[in-house]
Amino acid sequence: MTVELPPKPDAETGEPRPPRAPGYRNEGWRRQPFRSGKVPTGPSPVLEWTYSTRATSWGYAATAVIVLVGFLFLRSGMDWLGTWQLWVFVVAVGVLFWFMPRGDRMSAGADWVDAGRHGSVRTYDLVSIDIRGTVGSHQLILRDRDGGTIDHDLNDFRENPFLWDLVFNGIRHSLAGGAEITPEAHRVLQIGEVGIGPP
Repeated sequence: MTVELPPKPDAETGEPRPPRAPGYRNEGWRRQPFRSGKVPTGPSPVLEWTYSTRATSWGYAATAVIVLVGFLFLRSGMDWLGTWQLWVFVVAVGVLFWFMPRGDRMSAGADWVDAGRHGSVRTYDLVSIDIRGTVGSHQLILRDRDGGTIDHDLNDFRENPFLWDLVFNGIRHSLAGGAEITPEAHRVLQIGEVGIGPP
């Protein structure tokens, strides 16, 4: 059975935009302002982007503090509440996580995606697609014909649904061109929903 693929967008205009990729669930998403210092550039115009913000830092700090406090309650019950040294430690962990560098940034053009320090690939020239990790922390690993590689959190790709649409369209075309995909990547990326059979 031959699958009809959506067209590849024009490198300059990004038109026609690819159809919505499976797996998008971020209904409250809003596009971030374009900030040249935070958005990686590529071989053609940047069409979509996403990057970490101060809100991301607050989220990481709050999560770290909640996990640590929960651990202390499980380990010592209420006894630790009167120990000021542990409170200083909790606050220090929160501050540390707030100040940790959040270099996560990603941009995509019609036929490429760049994840900053996590690598870049030509999305229509992929030779392998893999997924590692567990639910909630899947790492998407893409390799292209020229040796480019990305190894990055799948959630970050999906943070901007239009960026994910561009990347996913390239994945579909690459699969039709003979790229290899692992069974786990086939399942997690819901490739079967777009008519490409099992690996």
